[in-house]
Amino acid sequence: MNKLHFHLLMVCTLFLTGCMSIAKPTQATPIPVTTSLLVSPSQILEPAPTITIVKTLPNPTVSSDVILPALFYILDSKVFEQVGDPPGKEVADLADAGPILAAFQTGEVLLVMGEQGIQRLKLSDSTIEKIFNFDKPARYGNFISASDGHNVFFIIIVDDPQAEFTSSCQVGFYDLNLDVITPVITYPNAMRILGSAKDNRGLYLLYTGQSTDFGRVFLVDIQKGEIIKEIAFQGELIASLAPDGSYLATLNPSYDNLENTIGVFDITSSPGTPPRTFKLPNEPSFVPGNFLWSPDSRILYFNLWADHYWDVPASGPVPYGLWQLELESGKMSQPSHGTEISFNLERISSDGEWLLLRDRDGVIWVNAYSGAQKAIGLPENAILVGGQ
Repeated sequence: MNKLHFHLLMVCTLFLTGCMSIAKPTQATPIPVTTSLLVSPSQILEPAPTITIVKTLPNPTVSSDVILPALFYILDSKVFEQVGDPPGKEVADLADAGPILAAFQTGEVLLVMGEQGIQRLKLSDSTIEKIFNFDKPARYGNFISASDGHNVFFIIIVDDPQAEFTSSCQVGFYDLNLDVITPVITYPNAMRILGSAKDNRGLYLLYTGQSTDFGRVFLVDIQKGEIIKEIAFQGELIASLAPDGSYLATLNPSYDNLENTIGVFDITSSPGTPPRTFKLPNEPSFVPGNFLWSPDSRILYFNLWADHYWDVPASGPVPYGLWQLELESGKMSQPSHGTEISFNLERISSDGEWLLLRDRDGVIWVNAYSGAQKAIGLPENAILVGGQ
């Protein structure tokens, strides 16, 4: 596969997975956009010494007396809770939910996004209620929690023949305290929610366009429903905001030595401030999927594969396992070895102890402190519910 073909494939993949959004509020919010700021060229650090990678090491197994975090999944319109090994326990029947685009659990509330709107399931009594209707059928969508834990943001994408790329996105949030959904903003293009600002009054959105590289982040005032700041930066394939709203991690921040560098921008700093940069081990190598931040915003987790992302051999990529970057020291290490190549980083527990990796047939819980692993099977075609 040549580089051009791979770029086209990555564009499609990012559009299907990252830009999840759907629906419009009753009135589109006018969006004043400020002039894009200029970013000075990234300052790449001196190449780090080559890190020896051990491909296969024995991992401790999670002890049978350890209680793992609960997993929720949806299968055939029914919601199941599973702690440890299967089977899961049925907790609710969504009945006429239709195709499910996304689901998210926080505390005793589980939100389910369908093509027509959002349902709220109370886990305490299994009651289900439709709490938001979309004006147009949603094509894609997802949820992400605010850093304060009181709100859950959502983004949806709908068909829009008038938009530049025939799609528009709508952003809103569910207030856990008030039990209501409030639309925030609409935009005539694909966007991705990165997370809330440090003061929790703003929301960062990534403009994704039709390419694998990034150049703009919008800061939206949640109460006003307006873009109040546009931040220019450089990155490719992956962008992930730290939970405290201070740092934005991406790949290839200088468009040089593709995907072999992690860039971490201080998103609250002066315009044009270059990122800190960190060479990936054993180049050429790249990060598939996404980054995960520890809840305290001090550690960045990622999977690592060999070769360039556009030049993976026909026999399949060679996995280098799970890695972590300690932001303060710049040290890279492996918290656990031997994770299977097909598993992608899904989420991290709110206390930072457990990382969840998944593939089509199941998940692996990895203890971030000990490296202990526990593989758990899931039913085929189960929709894993997101959460903290």
